Order: sequence, then structure tokens, then C-alpha cells
Amino acid sequence: MVMVMMVMVKVIVMTVGGRKKQSEVRGGYLQWRFFVVIASVLGTGILALPVRLAPSGFTPFLVTYTIGLFMQTFILVYMVDMLQRTERAWDHACKDAGLDPTESDLHTMGSLFLSPVARVIFDAAVLLHFLSILISYALAGAQAYSEMLTAIPIHSSIWAMLTSPRGLIIPFAVGLALLVVFGQRVIQGVISLLTFAKGSLLVLLVGVTAYVGVQTGEHAKDDWTYIGHPFLIGTVALGGAPFVIPVIFKSVKRNKEDMRLFMISVVLGLIAVYVLTLTWCFYLLRIVPQYGEVSLDQSQQDGEIATVPLRKLISGEFQWVATLVTLFIMGSVTVSYVTIGTATKHVVDGIVRASLPHSLQSLPALGRCTTLTRALDSQRAREYLVYLLVFGLTLLIAFLNPKSFITVMDVFTSMALNLESGVFVVLMLDLARVCATTLHCDDVAFPAPAVFFHLRWVVFLYFVLAIVYDLAGVAEDVVDYLF
Repeated sequence: MVMVMMVMVKVIVMTVGGRKKQSEVRGGYLQWRFFVVIASVLGTGILALPVRLAPSGFTPFLVTYTIGLFMQTFILVYMVDMLQRTERAWDHACKDAGLDPTESDLHTMGSLFLSPVARVIFDAAVLLHFLSILISYALAGAQAYSEMLTAIPIHSSIWAMLTSPRGLIIPFAVGLALLVVFGQRVIQGVISLLTFAKGSLLVLLVGVTAYVGVQTGEHAKDDWTYIGHPFLIGTVALGGAPFVIPVIFKSVKRNKEDMRLFMISVVLGLIAVYVLTLTWCFYLLRIVPQYGEVSLDQSQQDGEIATVPLRKLISGEFQWVATLVTLFIMGSVTVSYVTIGTATKHVVDGIVRASLPHSLQSLPALGRCTTLTRALDSQRAREYLVYLLVFGLTLLIAFLNPKSFITVMDVFTSMALNLESGVFVVLMLDLARVCATTLHCDDVAFPAPAVFFHLRWVVFLYFVLAIVYDLAGVAEDVVDYLF
């Protein structure tokens, strides 16, 4: 599936990309962006979605997930439009202030197109989204690595403690956080290769899982009364990409052709994730029972990723498949953590950098050069302080509550993601398009097609309903807990 999508990207580039050599260069860049989208999204659906399918079964989930695909496609198109408008408006604002334009980011976007109160909420939602995703990946990664390491026949209480899921949270989260902060050059060089390997391994994994599913003969049962059960986690499983593409947007040439191809590549990446995730869930339901001692429902209660019950059920006759599953999850979570961590760093850098011009305006004229050097040093110190806060909080929450994987994904991640993408992105797009001339962001290379813009309030309503549904579920849980 991933290879088919990659070929589609190349064919599209060769068809509309002009000269062969230039098209090959464009194709390479677009395939990289295609893989980054997959890396940022693929993982949450595979890890969390199946355990939420116990009450509903597959068909009700298929309906809500397909609707979600269309809505997330709209958000991706909106985000590409908004990134162009943000850059234009920001360059004009910097020129008016006599400052050199800096790289635009999500914080800059909120600062330009939202009110002071709304931009604070937007920044908080973006950081909460990234933080909750990192927490879920830290938990899932620790579980996956623990499954592999505990299979090593070392009989020692110390080894058992170090290789337990909780014992592995610290080295996993700390090691990858250091890579994100200090190893950006390495990350950019290998992320496409790793994501391609991850997607290819998933195709193989789905194939062998289908084979096992045919052998076991488990039949999933649909219950339409629980159609909303996997709804929220489904929005998370397809979300996330719009808030990672600002990291790679800087490499896109600012012309209509390249911008259009960029939009196509990220949408194809989202579709690839949709197909792979659906296939995985379909066949997993043919192996793992929905209810029982080892089941999807029990894994949800225990806060386990979906591969845990799968591995338990096939570890005998299909031990090689169980090992393949564990290896895939280890690689998948590692790549996804690094990708989301890089996007988090990008947002943090924008928030810290935005405070620098204000501090420089208040500097005394005498000794400005020395003070400027100190201010720059202070900016770096603030960046590292916020890195420590974000990644440290990720580690702390994951370590203190190692069974919170599903809760984090289903409540906090979905709430933040639906708020920032479905509400704030639509509001910013509406203001940017209606007041484009006033905000100096009317001249962009490739705006969102008119039909997408006209349907923005349908998209807005969809995500508002998702937020209301999320809040209603939280309120119901609180009432059940208290009474």
C-alpha cells in the first residue's frame, strides 16, 4: 500500500512537474513529505483503535472513520492554505516593524489570526495535543520494548524490574527526547527511510495477520448502538498531520505547482494511513475476541496497546508472527515519537522566539550589543527550560500512571486535537480569507479550492460535535465515579 502511494506521488509529479530532472527532484521531496505524514499519524490507530472496537465491531467503526477521513482531509488542505497566508502576513508585519522575517510556525499563526485570549487557548491546545501524544507513545513504546526484552531468558529480579514497562519508560522517553533536541540533522536525514521501512513492515504484518485470522476463524460482531465508542480515538488516529507539516513546509518552493503537489502528497499520506489502519483493524478482529479473559475489552481496561492480546493469542504456533508484531510496534512508536517530538520542538521554538523582539525593544541604547548577546543566550536558556518542562512532564505522567494509555488518547489527545484543528483552524481560515487584503495575506501561490472553503462550517460543526461528545463522556465518567 505504501509503495503504491509512493508510485502515485511520483506519477503525479512526472505528469505535471515539467522537465524530467526537475520532476525527479520534486518527486524526492514530495515522497519525503508523504512519509513524514505517515510517520506523524500511523501508530495511534494501530495501537489504540482495535481495543476500542470491542463494543461496536468493525462496520460501525468503518462509517465513522470514513467520515473522519474526509474531515481530516479538509483540515490538511486548510492548513496548507493557512501556512501560506501566515507567511505572507508575518513577512509584512516584520517589514513594518523593521525586523528581519523569521520562520513562521503555529504560534505565529495564532498570534496573527486570533484574539489574545483565543491564541492562548490555541497554544495551550497545541501543546496539550503534542504532550498527550508523546505520553501515549512513551507508554506504548515501553510496553513494546518490554515484551521483546522480557523474552530473553535472564532470571534476575533486577533484570525483571529494568525490563518492565515502567522500568523502560525512562530510558525510552529520555533517550528520544535528547535525540529530538540535539539530533535534528540526523532525524531529517533518516526519517523518510525509517518511515518507509515502517510502512513496508506494516504491509507485511497485515498480510501475515490476515493469514492468521483465516486460520483462527474468529468472527467480529457489530453493534450499531455503540457506533460512537471508537469515534474519538478515530479522530486521533487520523489527526496530527496538520500540525506536523509546518515543520516541513519551509522546504516547499513558493509557487503554484510545488504548493499543489505538496498538498497532494500530504493528502495521499493521510489516505495511506486510513487504508492501512482499516485493514489492520479488520484482520485483528478476526484473531482477538471482543470479550473474554484475553480480549480487546480486557486490554482496554488494563490500558494495553492492541498488540498485547494479539501476541498472547498467537505466541504458540505463530510465535514468529508475534515477534514480527513486537518488532513493528517498537519501530513504529520510536519513529512516531521522534516525529511528534520534532513538531513539539518547532512549536516551543516559535513561542520562545516570539518573545525576543519585545525584549529587544526595551533594551537601552548604550551597551545594546552586549545586552543583545545576553538576550540571545537567554532565549536559548528559555528554549531548553521549556524543552525540559514538556519532555519532563511527558516522562512524569507516563511513569506515574503506566496504565493510562487509552485514557490519554481517548480524552486528552482527542479533545486538544479537535479543538485546535476543527475549531481554531477553521476560524483562522475564515478570518484570513475574508480579511485577506487587510491582513496582507491575499496573494498566495495555491489557496484552498473554493469548494473546500465553502464547506468550512460543516467541518467546524463536525469537530464541535466531537468536542461535545468528549465532554459528555468525561462528565458521565465523573458522575459514575462519584455516585
